[in-house]
Amino acid sequence: KGRRIPSQSSVADKSSDPAEGLAEAKTNADSFEFADSADFDGDDDFFDAALEEPLIDTVTSLWDVKRPLRQDDSVTIDRIISRLDDDYDSEDFRKRVLSDSFLQSRLVGAQGRMTLMNVVPVEMSDDEVIALYDRVRAVVETHQNDEFRLSLTGALALSAQVNELVASDFSTLGGLSFAFVLLVLFLLFRSWVGIFGPMMVVLASLIWTLGLMALLGYPLTILSTILPAFLFCVGVADSIHFLSVWRTAIEDQSCEAAVEEALKTTGRPILFTSLTTACGLISLSLADVTVIGELGMSGGLGVLCAWFLSMTLLPAIVLVFGNSQQGTDISGLPWVRTLLSTFGRLSGYKENSARGRVVLWCGFALFLASLAGMTLLDVRHDDLEFLPKGSSIRQSMRQVDEALGGSAVAELVLQGEADRMRKPDVLVAIEKLAEITTNPSDVNLEQAKSSASVTEVLRTLHQLFSGDKEAQMPEEQASLSQLQVLFENQGPDAVKRWVTTDWSETRLSFRINWREATAYGPFIEKLELTAQKMLPKDIEFVLTGFAVIAFQLVTTLLSDLIVSFCAAFAFVTILMLVMLKDVRLGLVAMLPNLLPIFLVLGGMGVTDIPIDLNSLLVSSMALGIAVDDTMHFLFHFQKHYKETNDVEESIGVAIATAGQAMVMTSVILVVGFMVFCFSSSAASLRFGLLTAVTVLFAVLIDLIILPALLRALYRNQPLPISKN
Repeated sequence: KGRRIPSQSSVADKSSDPAEGLAEAKTNADSFEFADSADFDGDDDFFDAALEEPLIDTVTSLWDVKRPLRQDDSVTIDRIISRLDDDYDSEDFRKRVLSDSFLQSRLVGAQGRMTLMNVVPVEMSDDEVIALYDRVRAVVETHQNDEFRLSLTGALALSAQVNELVASDFSTLGGLSFAFVLLVLFLLFRSWVGIFGPMMVVLASLIWTLGLMALLGYPLTILSTILPAFLFCVGVADSIHFLSVWRTAIEDQSCEAAVEEALKTTGRPILFTSLTTACGLISLSLADVTVIGELGMSGGLGVLCAWFLSMTLLPAIVLVFGNSQQGTDISGLPWVRTLLSTFGRLSGYKENSARGRVVLWCGFALFLASLAGMTLLDVRHDDLEFLPKGSSIRQSMRQVDEALGGSAVAELVLQGEADRMRKPDVLVAIEKLAEITTNPSDVNLEQAKSSASVTEVLRTLHQLFSGDKEAQMPEEQASLSQLQVLFENQGPDAVKRWVTTDWSETRLSFRINWREATAYGPFIEKLELTAQKMLPKDIEFVLTGFAVIAFQLVTTLLSDLIVSFCAAFAFVTILMLVMLKDVRLGLVAMLPNLLPIFLVLGGMGVTDIPIDLNSLLVSSMALGIAVDDTMHFLFHFQKHYKETNDVEESIGVAIATAGQAMVMTSVILVVGFMVFCFSSSAASLRFGLLTAVTVLFAVLIDLIILPALLRALYRNQPLPISKN
């Protein structure tokens, strides 16, 4: 039961002196237990009892909220539901709730068919949030029935469910990648050593990578789900290049001699391709987004682990078991030979220079088309896309947006000197800013559904004491001081929600519909400009809240894309020059690696696929993967050209030696990343498809456009290659 408090008008009438009136108001307020007219510090005993420990900070619901009621010349402060006994009148309760403008769009839907219980936990880690989510969900399920439907939603529920998907997808996608790679290896080698060796390499590299992540303190995130499939692809690709040379050499040599030849032939290109891939990933650590940087570093370390194991563990397995294994050489696969022959003819093989020129002009046209498509690229990110379309949280978010004033929050935190937030000029500015924002004439401010601040509390008190429901907050310091004293006497828990104890800081909170992050930009920018214009000059402010953080996160994505890609391109170019020891050939080698990435980015622009946290990774990661084929091809081309000075013959040797492994590694990469089609997240699915398409473009360009480019640039011209 609430206490009765004298109205403000009766207090003000007792003295014409504002100081005496303020003192008497404070005396009267001290005599009563005054509750916030919009109390959102509800009773959390129920949840804490259910959860067996104090994890809940506040609970807001129709059961907890207190509202004032004026009776004659006094005000009663009480819970809306003061009793649930035989005298409880549900229809009267319904009318009171639906007639309360404050509760509308905050706690109750317009039709009275939906209400909100807002549970705010104490500060805790991500792991604790997940555990709390599971326990709250258990409490909810206990009280769920056909006539009383409950749904968990909100930013913390979204975060917890995304983490559940991480754990599920991590094991599911990892298992599928393992199965697909096993199948491809069986079709490739049809021998036990050809399957067991690569699998040991990729499994060991994955275990090592997870161990390094644990040592570095990197958590598993939604982006971590790509690591198993990625490391399977990279590790198996290295193994196939080694095994393809070993399988050819063992036909007329001992197993030991074949292993030695395979190491000599593939050791250097595998080292440099691993370094380029690792650099492409580690460049992501330059990103401002922490999870992207952690993924880049983890993936880069994983690639280096796969290289080390490919050069140590795999040869050891082949030496132990290789003598007893019989299988089909990769060169014996007729469809591979057919593909390579077709690619050779398309690139202008054997003096067909006209066809080669057509290939180069087509490549140039594709490059220009991709640049045009890239101008249409858009940066968008929506956390809800990580969840399946049928997710209850997604549906509940939309319902909260429609019926309860929005599920996202933006806040304006105001800062000044001590007691500055008591002054009329500041409070009036806050009041006008809230009014302009929630009832805008500017289309850029139409997202805010409602606002809440200390001025709303003070205005409500003034309306009750004056008896005028339309009264605005007073602008006189004396009247404001009386209201502030009454407000402070509610206790520190109620006051701290809106102002600091010294009244040097306060906040203005806005409820906004959930949208993809970039859509908050116009509102945030206009709010900042309006605040700069309306607030006193000595008041500083900071924008925060989920909507603001999400917008700032996404606006960094484009700069991260440019920085990480440029860094990866620089690293890869330098390593390519170091390996080839020729500036001209090294620069030429980068052209077919840029084209597949540009084609994918251009295609994303044309098909309206956004750049988000997942697709941001495609360019840097794909550059590191795509350059592998180019490096293997050019290594064999350069080695033979050094001996013969014959461009055509050197291209033929490169295709025969590296081309077969390039085709098969590309098949494995495409199949490995297509595993993401089974992901429960649409964002992860897009990432897998985009990366698979990039790898496919890369191998086609390396086997068609790159030979034509080499013929055009180096026909009958000896390359200045160092004899070292």
